[in-house]
Amino acid sequence: MKIGFKTIGTIAAAAMIYCSPAAHAAQYDINIYGASAQYNYWNDTADDFLSTSKGCTTTTQATHSSKKHGITKGTDCTGGHTYYVRYTSKASYDGIYACERSTSVPGGQPSCSGTGPGYREMADESNTNWSTGVVNSLACKEVKIGASDVAGSTFGQVSPLRSVGAITTTKPDKRPFAITFGFFKNKEALPNLTNLTRLQAGMIFSGKALTWDQFGPTYPSKDVIACLREAGSGTHATLAAAVMRADWNLLTGAEQPWVDFNDGSSDMMACINTNNGQSTATYGAVGYADADSREKCADCQFGTGCDGDNEDATYPATASLLYNGAEGNADNVAGCVYSFWSAQWLYVCDANYATLAEDLYQFAKTNGDYYNASKKDLEDNRCNKANDRAMPTFY
Repeated sequence: MKIGFKTIGTIAAAAMIYCSPAAHAAQYDINIYGASAQYNYWNDTADDFLSTSKGCTTTTQATHSSKKHGITKGTDCTGGHTYYVRYTSKASYDGIYACERSTSVPGGQPSCSGTGPGYREMADESNTNWSTGVVNSLACKEVKIGASDVAGSTFGQVSPLRSVGAITTTKPDKRPFAITFGFFKNKEALPNLTNLTRLQAGMIFSGKALTWDQFGPTYPSKDVIACLREAGSGTHATLAAAVMRADWNLLTGAEQPWVDFNDGSSDMMACINTNNGQSTATYGAVGYADADSREKCADCQFGTGCDGDNEDATYPATASLLYNGAEGNADNVAGCVYSFWSAQWLYVCDANYATLAEDLYQFAKTNGDYYNASKKDLEDNRCNKANDRAMPTFY
């Protein structure tokens, strides 16, 4: 199975069932919401899931201009059913809060609070141009599966927008694959930078490194711009747990233009791509995101991951970096040579969706992609992380 960026798909779990007296066909809305790092995977996988698992003979995908909302429609499926799979990215913490139907969310209750605590804005299938693949508007939909890149207990970060402590949840969970993260640079500002070591990452994102030439005379005499995610991001929590660990404290306050915090993966990539609005002659920006964000960079820089689906080059001035000399991809994660990853979580919000969630799990646990290792990949290589804060090891 080839997984590359299609127009978009969505895997969000909300099932509204409309029974036909004649055929007993039903419509199922699978609404998944939360981690921005999982956006590409689920949207890209949705049509394969519907075709393979649900027997849909026709699938169509669309995306919203914000690149945060995607939807996949499957028709003529087994039993005559129709499926809509939505995936909306915000941040991991809110996937759990939406699933918990919490009325108290760090940073404030998102839109749709008037509809209900478990509702969030997602793609509106009734105002989607399926022929052009464009979602024209959003609607409040009930979240059925909350997506997080880390366990709720791994949160505990602080940023200018919000403080998110450890989250307790009783919802059942599924963990079908690993999400791989990576570091990115502004390639115009840092043309010769190809690798970031853990030591360098720790000093940059703790605020210890202020200029690039502090790392030695082969680095440019430019100010470091550290692009970070806001607290509540699973990517940010994974940076804290897997990279910074107990050796460095993450920056908690913005200091423009050198330290900038971003609410989503696309915001983070924009920070890097624009060099946070600063001259590339005197500043050099670096940040971190899901490794498959590389598909939207004009320059893949290394490896074979870019498969031609990046022709839109959303981030033309951005390029990916090796981390500790290794590329962030599924083979290196499963081979235990790359440590910046987490085993993602799907929290099942509604017991009525347990069967659909199990179907998703069974499909995804054997269907990784170039960047993200499936559970089977990890098991075949006997590589594991005991928890989000542990280093990967063979077992």
